[in-house]
Amino acid sequence: RYWKDCAASVWKNGKMELGDIQVSHVKRPGMYFNTRGTSIIDCILKPLMYRDKLRSAQYSIADRHISPSEFYFIGEQGDPADEDELEKFQNALVASWTQPNRAIIWHHAVRVQWEGASGKMLPLQPEFEMIDNQILTGLMVSKGIIFAEGPTFANSSVALDILIQRYLSFRMQIEKWLENCV
Repeated sequence: RYWKDCAASVWKNGKMELGDIQVSHVKRPGMYFNTRGTSIIDCILKPLMYRDKLRSAQYSIADRHISPSEFYFIGEQGDPADEDELEKFQNALVASWTQPNRAIIWHHAVRVQWEGASGKMLPLQPEFEMIDNQILTGLMVSKGIIFAEGPTFANSSVALDILIQRYLSFRMQIEKWLENCV
């Protein structure tokens, strides 16, 4: 009877009540009034988003290295170029753009400048180190465990013991849930 009611409810796109035997969940610690607890990813979401923004900035700067902007200055202080001369130079550039031996012969009052990102890289190493520290703290892991850093093995082993204790307490929660609900 129960399964027939459930199937009928599903076919009608309605609510299906499940008993305590069919459904249970293990709640991660968090606010008392939260239904599901707080995800561990919530602790590190902002640093991850910031890291992604910095990576996007580096991509933009790398694009400027690959294709720098070209500036053509035609004319001199006392003798500026007129519209006709600018149009002729632009047509000469366009005509030579697809030629394998691009060479433009023009008078002495032309100066070319390429502006790229040379010398304009962002110093992001300290930022990335700060973000990595925030992420490791949010995940409750130390650098000593991940990178084997630290002055002695004892420092890393203490951090590893703390992490193991956290995992064991979570394992105990799962064991109790399995014993009581499954």
